[in-house]
Amino acid sequence: MINAYVDTNIFLNVWNEEIDPKSGKELWRGSKGFLNKIEKGEYEGITSITTLMEIVHVFKVGEKDYNEALKDLRKLGIRILVPDSWTMIKAFEYEIEHDLDPYDSIAFAVAESAGSEIFVTRDGKLRRNIRGLIRAVEPEEV
Repeated sequence: MINAYVDTNIFLNVWNEEIDPKSGKELWRGSKGFLNKIEKGEYEGITSITTLMEIVHVFKVGEKDYNEALKDLRKLGIRILVPDSWTMIKAFEYEIEHDLDPYDSIAFAVAESAGSEIFVTRDGKLRRNIRGLIRAVEPEEV
């Protein structure tokens, strides 16, 4: 089974039913389709504890209940990984060497340490910056 790292924005696309304001593309549909593939066991979905922290933060700022979101993650069977010290050192290196922000560098380091074959994200800059290190794709490309 293919191990796929799922970035924060994929979950938020679905929960917020996000639509690209420029193109009108329903981002949430592609993200939901990909998450359904994880739920069916076609992919092993992984993410990091920092992704959960970002999700909780976004829900709190929007004054929404984040508990349903956390239940959804459990139901999907997404494996939540906690970075160890070696992974955090690698994250720091990636932040510097590949112009990643702190959360993205941790996400990528976790994906790499878990042996992920693909990194699923809507973040174009992140995809460009890790190209050549891992197959970084949008959910519709999976």
